Amino acid sequence: LGPCTTTTDMWTSSLILYAMMSLVTPSATTNHPLKVMVCGGSSCLGRCRGSFNPVKSFKGLEKTQGGSVEVHEVECLNMCKRGPNVRMMYGKDSVTVDGVMNDVERRRKAFQGVASNERVASLWDIAKAVHDGTAEFEVHGLPE
Repeated sequence: LGPCTTTTDMWTSSLILYAMMSLVTPSATTNHPLKVMVCGGSSCLGRCRGSFNPVKSFKGLEKTQGGSVEVHEVECLNMCKRGPNVRMMYGKDSVTVDGVMNDVERRRKAFQGVASNERVASLWDIAKAVHDGTAEFEVHGLPE
């Protein structure tokens, strides 16, 4: 920002600078690994058919394709009726993905019904795209 000549210019410049510093951009978040939080609670796992386990499926992809995406098992995301559930996070901030999540998923900041290896593979690709900045996403504070 250049030199200000009036109080109005200084206020406007300060507001612009504050807004620029407050924006969370993909490049600001990609310095940290994207965390994929997978519910391993009994209610979510009980909704899986056969021997499918979303935690094991994501962990398998992490082992073979790893890199900038980390998989973490959590006990409960408090959405058991719509499980298995997966939340993507940068630090303590949740991530929603434009054009991929439905209204309920965006509101709850988690992917729901992750009940097949195909869905896990799709979400893994989305997580990689979020991290490398090729997917449009929003970063939010802590989930409700």
